[in-house]
Amino acid sequence: MDRNDRLVLVAAWLVLAAFAVIAVAGHVTGRLPQGLVDCATAWLAVGTPVIAWTTWRAV
Repeated sequence: MDRNDRLVLVAAWLVLAAFAVIAVAGHVTGRLPQGLVDCATAWLAVGTPVIAWTTWRAV
């Protein structure tokens, strides 16, 4: 795994972290649009296992 691969994985995990913040903030406060919260939750549900598997395979 070279430097570029590591940067892509770090960026992917940061994007998922942003989705987690949106999902948690939306569920806790109820002030974010429900469509945004649902979208962030769906991306977390699908993206986390995919990126975790990709990270595991790359190491």
